[in-house]
Amino acid sequence: MKNFFFRYLFPILSKKHQDFVIAKYQGPISKRLIKGASYSLTGSVSTKILTLVSSIIVARLLGSKHFGELGMVLSTTNMFTVLAGFGLGVTSTKFVAEYRSIDPNKAGQVISTTNFFASVFGGICSVLFFLVAPSISETSIHAPYLTQHIRISAIILFFSAINGAQVGALSGLEDFKSIARINIISALLLLILQIILTFLFGLIGALIAIGINSLVTYFLFFFGIRQTADKFGIKIKLTWSVTNISYLWKFSLPAFLGVIVVSVTTWYINTTLVRQDNGFNEMAVISAIQPWTNFVLFIPMVISSISLPIFSNVANDKNTLIRIIKINSVASFLFGLTIALCFTLFSKIIMAFYGPTYKSYWGVLVILCFAAVLNAMNSTIGQVIASLNKMWLGFLLNSIFSIVFLFFGMVFIVIYKYGATGFAYAYLLAYTIHSICVSIASMIFIKKINTVNN
Repeated sequence: MKNFFFRYLFPILSKKHQDFVIAKYQGPISKRLIKGASYSLTGSVSTKILTLVSSIIVARLLGSKHFGELGMVLSTTNMFTVLAGFGLGVTSTKFVAEYRSIDPNKAGQVISTTNFFASVFGGICSVLFFLVAPSISETSIHAPYLTQHIRISAIILFFSAINGAQVGALSGLEDFKSIARINIISALLLLILQIILTFLFGLIGALIAIGINSLVTYFLFFFGIRQTADKFGIKIKLTWSVTNISYLWKFSLPAFLGVIVVSVTTWYINTTLVRQDNGFNEMAVISAIQPWTNFVLFIPMVISSISLPIFSNVANDKNTLIRIIKINSVASFLFGLTIALCFTLFSKIIMAFYGPTYKSYWGVLVILCFAAVLNAMNSTIGQVIASLNKMWLGFLLNSIFSIVFLFFGMVFIVIYKYGATGFAYAYLLAYTIHSICVSIASMIFIKKINTVNN
């Protein structure tokens, strides 16, 4: 199984180099990576395929303008979901992985605390989202008729915020099998619900389908966490003390700020795009392409998702940490590049799936896919930053990305009127500069570790 996985992981390398990699990266850490990756890979492939099919069918059912409206409503919902999530997912992953073996009671407290605050923040943000929906639709999106749609999305926001913390807990427990199983069930259910409800009720039906799916997914994760926690002898019980919640401010706050700065910037660029001439049609192009860029990222994200608990578990073993960083970075880049090149070759056919109005935007797909490759390459360093509690550095790097994205987004979308193409140009430039900064940070990081070891 291990040899098969590595040969699949490095399809570009010759057999000689594959044998070298297999021989070099043996041991318990490799086994944990492979076990986690095999389950996550199965779940991600199945989920991404189902999501692609769903996006194509929904785009066909709604038409270009309404599909763009769906994308804008979900973009707005996602921004508030990040606000509600408060970085609790990655916080749960990091500390559950750290304490599950040495202090099961502490791990249980982390799970209960992060889920409690996710519920509280999710509830507050959902109510706020419902109340400010008219202002958002009229002032920000310039589409007051979407007020009701945004309000319906409040239910998506609430359960998505809690689900983020629950996924984080299962990741910390390294139960990637349960995550994969739940994600496949969720994606299949969403496909069925969206086809039926979109056909019957249009845009509102598509949103209701996502809301129902998020509710079902919540219960699946709820019971999944408790089943896995029992295997570790972890009791999920909420207890209050300054010590128990201190990590929320020391770790979750910078994690939250690092994600929210990107989310708000992306949302603002999206609102700027839809306010232009033919804006919702341009937004529809971005919405259609997003599942494909997610596919470019899916294996790097699999590697990334299983890396954080392992990084946190071996953070004191610097040699092992550097070894994992190297193999994960190479694997993420090669996989992302391979899939991006495949999509580039078939870009015109892919865009034609969505209808005749999308065909001419094949270049946007190509640009965003290669931006996703850069994102994939950076994902490993992001997990290292999290495992070593360097979240303020992560916030700084994300802020640089956001500033560059915002600047070039305004230039290409507002000044040059490039629409979706301008969005893609700005996104690629932002990730290029972000990648340079991440590379510098990683070289400094590795140099310091080597200095300490010597």
